[in-house]
Amino acid sequence: MELYQLKTLISVAATGNVTRAAKILNTTPPSVSNHIRQLEEHLGITLFTRSPKGMTSTSQGKAIISKAQDILDACSDLVETARCADKEISGHVRLGTNADAAFLKLDGLIKHLFKTHPGIHLEIIASNTGDILDAVHEERLDMGFVFGSHDGNGILLSRLAVVALEIAVPMRFKDHCDKKSLARLASLPWIVPTNTCPFLARVMEKMTSQGLELSNRVFANDDITKAALIDEGAAVTVLERHEALSLEQAGRVFIWPAPWELSVPLYLSCSRQRSEDLLIRTVSTSIHNLWK
Repeated sequence: MELYQLKTLISVAATGNVTRAAKILNTTPPSVSNHIRQLEEHLGITLFTRSPKGMTSTSQGKAIISKAQDILDACSDLVETARCADKEISGHVRLGTNADAAFLKLDGLIKHLFKTHPGIHLEIIASNTGDILDAVHEERLDMGFVFGSHDGNGILLSRLAVVALEIAVPMRFKDHCDKKSLARLASLPWIVPTNTCPFLARVMEKMTSQGLELSNRVFANDDITKAALIDEGAAVTVLERHEALSLEQAGRVFIWPAPWELSVPLYLSCSRQRSEDLLIRTVSTSIHNLWK
């Protein structure tokens, strides 16, 4: 069994498609198929079920895929340890955050850096996606979490996860909000940021496609004001699912059941020019390992 076979296994599991996996691995579909066949013969199990729609991992395959990812992660850690063994990495890193600390796994990051790279001093700066992108571009931040895809400005984005979103509606509107009517939802007051907001953009795209627009907008850009408006039940907003569910459990909002998928990618951003800087790369690797 070879590491390249495990990489192929992970890519096929992630894409569900031999051709797409081959493209990611910069190889050919026959090579990908051959790697999977060799693994199945070596392990004596069926890793995937094949259909015209693609490749789906079997129950046995899922267990093997999980172990394979652990092995590849361990190899990455080994390489990183060897790379850094002959030098003490130290420095000050300004990290912009666009969500709460628990969601962004900052506690795990801080503990990991303290244990493995005590010379790295992390400065965490709460902000929002739009301001973080500007600050990274202007070198006021070294790196930062951002939601949504963004082009230009010499910024490198590396994906961490796809974040599920929910439309959170204050309880006072529950009797006036038809769960199937997007028009009724659009007629309610909405919290609208004045800068880049990938969350709201997803909803606005759907409303625009149906000839709708928000008729009552409450503009707020800072998290303190938005949190206060939510607490007071003043307006509708779009939140990460974990935050929306927490508010719903507290009886402060109800979740409007959107009939379409509502999600946004979460990225780690840094200056493209500094992406190979050892300090930046070390923190970036630590963050990505937490999100695997």
